[in-house]
Amino acid sequence: MLPFTQIAGISVYLKAEPTEGSVWLGCADDFGRRYGLEDDPRTEGGLYSNNIYHALVKYLPCFRNLRPVNMWTGQRAINSVDRTPVVAAAPGMIYVGSATGYGITKSDALGRTVAAVHSGEEEVTLYGGRRLRATDLGVEARSVGHEMFKV
Repeated sequence: MLPFTQIAGISVYLKAEPTEGSVWLGCADDFGRRYGLEDDPRTEGGLYSNNIYHALVKYLPCFRNLRPVNMWTGQRAINSVDRTPVVAAAPGMIYVGSATGYGITKSDALGRTVAAVHSGEEEVTLYGGRRLRATDLGVEARSVGHEMFKV
């Protein structure tokens, strides 16, 4: 059974779905996408066959000659100010968003931050022991730098 797998170098993630006898594959890409909302986002068939497929089979040759049977697309919430997620308390809710396509890699830290905000804690202990003020990812007392990934 293939575990949930993320191939960060090509921004692809896979999840086996044994009840369907299928594998779900996703891509959080930044291939020249314009910034904005689309009323009816459309899938791009060539994104898989011309880009993802060739990189995917280099990592997982078992996908050679396999093609998708279905596709979907959506929109991502991007924090265009500092590209870092927002966790902010509001009346009756906690807003969590703007993970910029790297939500999987940030989910542990975001979950811990949401739990701290919900519990009224001032600090969060992240994986590895790093500490963060719970309000650092908020709006009013925001204190983060511009996110950058080095490859």
